[in-house]
Amino acid sequence: LIAFGTAARLLGAPVRDDGTIHVLASLDRPVALDGVTSHRSGLLEPGDLARRHDIPCTSPLRTVVDLSGTLSVKELGLVVDHFLRNRQLDLEQLRERVGRTRPAPGRSVKRLRQVLAARIPGYTPGESPLEARIARIIDRAGLPRPRQQHRVQVDGVRYRIDFAWPDRKLYLEGNGFGFHRLASDLDRDATRQNELVLAGWTPIEITWN
Repeated sequence: LIAFGTAARLLGAPVRDDGTIHVLASLDRPVALDGVTSHRSGLLEPGDLARRHDIPCTSPLRTVVDLSGTLSVKELGLVVDHFLRNRQLDLEQLRERVGRTRPAPGRSVKRLRQVLAARIPGYTPGESPLEARIARIIDRAGLPRPRQQHRVQVDGVRYRIDFAWPDRKLYLEGNGFGFHRLASDLDRDATRQNELVLAGWTPIEITWN
């Protein structure tokens, strides 16, 4: 059964590739193959199994739990956000699983709890890591929670903005490096901002730094 970082990569999550294939085996049947790191487990719950490209692997939920001992809180959070963004993981199911998970070699319940503490109920990772980071900062600061991916119509044209407080006509956009590759992208964004400002909205633009 493909597991740990290999399962994360198979499932599309952003983790480093160390060139090793990680598998999960039963306690009585360890795997001994060149280039393969074998992990053993005596417990696999029904929701721990998945298939990707017809290859059996651990589910996103189990993969997050397994990776908690080797990834930093930031790295583990990026994996969680990827799975949330792609609807491969339910945050409350992860919260329930972590609540009954006990520390064990190669597993860090503390890191899992830190990841969840930054993702309170109702959290959404948005469409990019930058949006996810902004959402966590807003929650951590105790600010009123905005509407994410809010749709606004101005003179018959519909716009979608990252974070909005409609009652204040205030909106916030994450401007990440690499999102504006063409001059037409800049033109479109400038036109949208101008139209929203003329309609009475106040913009705040946030970069990664």
